[in-house]
Amino acid sequence: MAHHRSGRLPFVLAIAFVVSVSTLGATDPPPSDLVVRVTSGLEAASALSKGLSDWALLTLAGTLLLVFSTSYRRLKNGWRYLYVLFPAAWTALGISLWSGLKLQQHATAFHFVRQTDQNASDILEKANVAVSAQIASFESALVLLGVWLIAYVIGLVFVGPDHIEA
Repeated sequence: MAHHRSGRLPFVLAIAFVVSVSTLGATDPPPSDLVVRVTSGLEAASALSKGLSDWALLTLAGTLLLVFSTSYRRLKNGWRYLYVLFPAAWTALGISLWSGLKLQQHATAFHFVRQTDQNASDILEKANVAVSAQIASFESALVLLGVWLIAYVIGLVFVGPDHIEA
């Protein structure tokens, strides 16, 4: 049995030698300045996107808890129409999360394609669209939730107790 294994060793070493010699001169050229800048830009955009996605998930969870909780004062009568702002904000948060996912996909794809200037430009353009959409939709969600919060505070402070249920 030991004789059989020792017979494989020279064969494996020969294959490893042939593979290493055949790839010895086949090195990729160094990346261009654009590729290096796009790589660092995608890393920064990915970090920003992760932060926005974290905040979007926290905001989504907090507003879901608020709406389905029973431990706060709710406005009633005509003031209940303010709660229509929540599904709109949730939709904007969902778009923000989806856009962040698209950005992560573009950044990951860049590592798997041949890193030419054309590929770098194409992926950078797609990443810019995704991060812009993520920021815009997150800001939209915050504006909608801010409008609800201001109206809620106005309703609590300036409306009589007959419009509030505990």
